[in-house]
Amino acid sequence: MNGALTGRMKLLTNKLVGLREYCRQHGIELTSCAHVGDWTNDIVVFRAVGLSVAFNASEESVSRAATHTVNSDSLLDVYNALKPNLPAS
Repeated sequence: MNGALTGRMKLLTNKLVGLREYCRQHGIELTSCAHVGDWTNDIVVFRAVGLSVAFNASEESVSRAATHTVNSDSLLDVYNALKPNLPAS
């Protein structure tokens, strides 16, 4: 919150811009990323990443754009949707 965790904050109007920058800096392919979101501003990211979860999305277009849709009170259900696609540890 307000940069409390990192000591810095960057306001993004487009989440994909920030994710692309992060991936470029760390040598990560966008298609190997997962994104969880709930609103129409997440759709552009859903289309760019390899795996996406619409979490409690109120707009049908958000659910349709995601790989998975989860309606739940628990983030564990999001993890369970992602788990089959995570690398084995």
